[in-house]
Amino acid sequence: MWSESRNGNTKYSERYTDPLTLKVKKVTVTLPGSETARQKKLALSELQRKIEEKTSRGFAPSSRLDFLLDRYINYQRMTNRASTVKRNEATLTKCVKLIGEDVIVSNLTAAYIRDKFLQYTQNPVTLNEYIKRFKAMLHYAYDNDMITDPAVFEKLKKFKVDKQADDYLKPEDKYLEHDELVSVLGYMEHSQTYWWLLTRFLVLSGLRIGEAMALTVSDIGDDISVNKTYSLTTGEIHPPKTVCSVREVFVQPELAEVIKEIRKYNREMDLLHGCRSDLLFHRTDGSFIQYGAYNKYVRETTEKVIGSRRTPHAFRHTHASLLFGEGVSIDTISRRLGHEDSKITRKIYLHIVEKVKERDREILAGKRLIS
Repeated sequence: MWSESRNGNTKYSERYTDPLTLKVKKVTVTLPGSETARQKKLALSELQRKIEEKTSRGFAPSSRLDFLLDRYINYQRMTNRASTVKRNEATLTKCVKLIGEDVIVSNLTAAYIRDKFLQYTQNPVTLNEYIKRFKAMLHYAYDNDMITDPAVFEKLKKFKVDKQADDYLKPEDKYLEHDELVSVLGYMEHSQTYWWLLTRFLVLSGLRIGEAMALTVSDIGDDISVNKTYSLTTGEIHPPKTVCSVREVFVQPELAEVIKEIRKYNREMDLLHGCRSDLLFHRTDGSFIQYGAYNKYVRETTEKVIGSRRTPHAFRHTHASLLFGEGVSIDTISRRLGHEDSKITRKIYLHIVEKVKERDREILAGKRLIS
């Protein structure tokens, strides 16, 4: 290693042989200030890291988990939507902290990963989400020669989950029973008119909150044309995540009445504030509504009225449960919700099926068919 000082900084350099071309190349690192023993040590460590990275085609054989995370997220930014990358980065950052940022990737075992996750939580749904995201990152490491044995992710199996749909949902996202919904809407009507209108719209349409926020007036006719979504993470409009999410949602009379009320309210507020906006739901300055404010209002309201918190996503589940209770087929509900596969709907609302069976048994138990 040699060094040279210039403009108050010190540049350190070292040569290495490229294993692919056998050519001698150079790596450098520049540190502020004059040369000191501590600086030389830091420079040597960084130069060695750079050489390892270049001679191992981008990955050092002793690469740490935080190094893998950084590379994987950078790769994801080139291949995925910003909202997807942000979600994956948040989950994987938590996983890496649980397992250990300084853990050597090639030394990981499936048992070690599972044990670390189990020390954090016993919730199988959360554990399986961690496993799914972490396995994807390990696949990337394997495809890029950071690990040579696929057993580490092949052995990393998901935890068994009770097939009752309540276990697939976070407590705050579970649907509301009919009497709970009536109570919540009754409270909202007298506390916050606009959120009351939005909530009724979500319950009657089954749209995701991002889909509702992206709607323009021109998207609504006899059907609601769902062809875009507002990203809650990036604050931008994106195409729907899946092909099935692009759909036409029939506007039944009850929903049509709510849309009429929303438009009337918008006209009054827009005139009052001198605002014009094509968005069906918008603030008084014409911009997108604040999801954070609505989410906070829903959580606090449901906790106050029914004793447990819900999020806006619970209204989508509520929509499905109401339709199912009215005898609408599971496939019809699935298409209306924009689920890619009706199996998703069946899995989430399995507990509704059980409730219907229980109701049917109670009806039959009280019937005498012959005498």
